[in-house]
Amino acid sequence: MEVHLTRADLVVVGSLSADLARVADDYERRLGRYVRFEVHEAKAEPTARGEKVVLRAEGERLTAILDRVEGAVADQTTIVALDSSGRTPSTEELAADWLGVRHLVLLVGGTMGLPGAIRVRAARAVSFGRITLPHQLARVVATEQLYRSFRIARGEPYHF
Repeated sequence: MEVHLTRADLVVVGSLSADLARVADDYERRLGRYVRFEVHEAKAEPTARGEKVVLRAEGERLTAILDRVEGAVADQTTIVALDSSGRTPSTEELAADWLGVRHLVLLVGGTMGLPGAIRVRAARAVSFGRITLPHQLARVVATEQLYRSFRIARGEPYHF
């Protein structure tokens, strides 16, 4: 499998608990061997404010991050929304899809999901299955799957 990916950004709403942060940090460190990888966190809006307010506020924050991340390489950027309504590829299919682009941006919404205005910016949507994952756990899974994709592409063992 040919690898074109030179830059990957993970754009997420909210931060991780200390326990999940340790796991995510480990995969982020490992990814550094393969690709320039950055995580961009948008502040989560308190859910008590209501769905419309939450999605609007988080959407504005995500838009600002996406505008900055796309920057000068917008024509080489592929945005993928991690969303329960997306297709459910295998890990091998993710590897072929994600590593076949130059700049990958993965989006993880907050408790109430991704705002519609953000979802439409994505070239495609991917679901990690029919179960509902907390957005913090989806962030860890996305990072692990990207790492695993590189291992697959290079023929390196990844079941460990």
